[in-house]
Parts: sequence; structure tokens; C-alpha cells
Amino acid sequence: MIATTSVRHVSEQEFPGTLPLEEQLHFLVRYAVLAPSARNAQPWRFTLNGDTVLLRADPERWQRVADPDQRELYLSLGCALENLLVAAEHFGFRHSTAYFPDPSDERLAAAVTFGPGGVPSPERSGLTLQALLARRTAHGPFTDRALHVSELRALEQSARDGEVVVTFSEAPGRRHAVAALHERACEVLLGRDDYRRELAELVGQGNFGMPWPLAKVGRLALSRESIAHWLERAELASIRSTPVLALISAPGDDHRAHLRSGQVLERLWLAATARGLGLQPASAAIELPETRVELAAVFGIGERLVPQELVRIGETRGPRGFLTPRRPAGEVVGS
Repeated sequence: MIATTSVRHVSEQEFPGTLPLEEQLHFLVRYAVLAPSARNAQPWRFTLNGDTVLLRADPERWQRVADPDQRELYLSLGCALENLLVAAEHFGFRHSTAYFPDPSDERLAAAVTFGPGGVPSPERSGLTLQALLARRTAHGPFTDRALHVSELRALEQSARDGEVVVTFSEAPGRRHAVAALHERACEVLLGRDDYRRELAELVGQGNFGMPWPLAKVGRLALSRESIAHWLERAELASIRSTPVLALISAPGDDHRAHLRSGQVLERLWLAATARGLGLQPASAAIELPETRVELAAVFGIGERLVPQELVRIGETRGPRGFLTPRRPAGEVVGS
């Protein structure tokens, strides 16, 4: 079972500014591990080495059925990396990131070197520590309120990147086309015993924050195709209700593209959170090669770009989503 730990209660007043740099970087990692990850697998490990934080993939957290090419694993690492950088800029650090610095070690996704004298970058302006703590996945339908132009501009600002492209859409016709692709993909994926079995195992382990008895019931329920498709229909209704869809794409489909896309995803998520908006990934259509190609055509992104993640954004209806548990710090941080 994943345990809820003190990492959820980090406070900027606890920042150890008078202690050695490595202690300060250990504190920043407490914000990094609050990042979202596919099915809350938290597939990351951090190593502290003087003025550098090394971010590695944790192969034991790889979901081999749902994520055979590790796209979602490295997207998740990108989200954690972005949280680290947002926190670093808040506390006045400058930073330099080397992506996949060791060609012989694919698990080493990034090496980030820190120093004093940093200034906030334009794409991270307005992304606060409060947003890092408050961010969660928005489940369920959104209200029918259209996003204000200032909200859209803030989202676009956060998504600016030299490699990754985010395409926003408010068009009802495109939304219905995306919903149809999502439905087709879910029919295929949830019709597979191995796919449902892997998802049920994650639920049973407590990845989604359910109390132990409910997690065991959920694990049993998801092993049944009828229950899984009921959940699919609920998610489909949510997609049809969303005022804005955003497709994150990259000029390539290697792990660097996945990692950079994850960084943009997290900035977009934090920008939405800071403005009281909800965001939820809807990746089923990207998990199947055929619907992934069709999704690119629906958004008109051309052949140069490859879809990496699809999200829906809007004003939440009712209570906000719940906070998911986090792995103990001792499992993910070393020196």
C-alpha cells in the first residue's frame, strides 16, 4: 500500500536556508514528489550530489501493459522535474538542466545543477508553491462556463516551450470527435484482460487513495469488464462537458520528448490550479497507435508533431478532487 506521509505537509517556512546546499535541495525535492504521475505510480527516484539533483526512472513502477513504450513514465518524470524547478525559482536558485546526460544510462532522465542568484522564468511566472500543494486531478464534469480570455492567455503563457507545442481548442465539433476517439480506444483497452488486471492491481495497492477495504473492492470490480466500461462511460461524459481541450505534442517520440512534454503538462496544470480551474488527462486515445494518429488529424497538428498527452480544462463542479497518497521520502530520495 502507498502511504500518506509528511511530504504532503511541506511548508516554505521550513526551508533550511542556513544549512548546507544539499539539505536545501533535499527540501526542494519534497515539492517535486507532489507531482502527478500516470495512475499515481510515482515512478521516480532522486539522488543528491553536492549542488546537483539527479532524477531517475524507477523501473519497478513501470506499468508494462498500459505504457509499453514508457511514454507515461517519462511524462511523469517531467512533471516531477518541473515541480523541482518551480520550487527552486521560488527560493531564488538558478538552475541548469542536462537531459539524459549519460547515454549509457537511460534511467538517468535529468541532472539539475543549482546555484544562487536565480530569477523566475517567464513560463513559470504565477506558478506558486501554493499551486504545487493544491494541485489535484479534476474528476467529473465541469460547469458549462467558457474560460475567460485572461485565463486562456495565462494557460498559453505557461505552456510556452522551445520544443513542445500545446494546441488549445474550444470547438464543439472537435470535442465530439475527440470523445468518439476516446470511446473507441477505451473499448479496445478495457476489453483486454491484462489491461484491466494491471489497473485493478494498482487500485488494490492503494495508488488512488482509497481506504483499504474500498481498494480491495475496487480491485475486484475492475477485473470485471462491465464495471470497467461503466467507468469509461462516466469519463466519456466528462470529456463531452469540457469547455477546453489541450493537446500536448512534440517533434518526436523519444524519452526526451516525453520528459519535456511532462514539464509542459505540469506547468499547464499548475497554471490552471492557480486560477481555480480543474484539469484532467484523458490519454486513452494516445495509448493506441491508430487513434493517436487520428487525434493528430483532428487537431490538425501536421506530421511533424506527435501527440504526447491530451487534457481537459474547465471550472470544476462541486468539491475539488481528492489528494492522492505519496511514497515515503526514504523510498525516493538518496544521496
